[in-house]
Amino acid sequence: MVKQLPRILFLVFFTIAILVHIHGLVYHSTSESDLSHVIHLVSYSVCFLSFFIRLKIPVFVYVIAAIYPLIFHLRCAYPSLNPICIFTVFMLLLGFWYLFSSSERTQ
Repeated sequence: MVKQLPRILFLVFFTIAILVHIHGLVYHSTSESDLSHVIHLVSYSVCFLSFFIRLKIPVFVYVIAAIYPLIFHLRCAYPSLNPICIFTVFMLLLGFWYLFSSSERTQ
C-alpha cells in the first residue's frame, strides 16, 4: 500500500486538475480562454495516463504533456505568488521526478 501512495497522490491531483478545467469550460468562472482549458484538459489527461498506463517512454510523454500547464502556472505563480499555481508547478515537477526515478529503477 505504501508503494502505491505516490500514484494515489498523483491520481487525486490530476483528477482535480481535470475537473477544474471541465468546470472552467462549462461555467466560464475565470478569464481563461476555452482553448486554454481544452489544452489543459488534454495535457493533464496525458500526464494522468502516463502514470497509469504502461508506456515504454512515460517520462518523455509526461514532459511533452506537462510543458503547457507548467509554463502557464509558472507565469501565474511568479508575480502574484498564487498558491494554487505554485502547488501545481510543484506537483508537475514532482511527477516528473517520480516517473524519472521509477523508470531508472526498472531498467
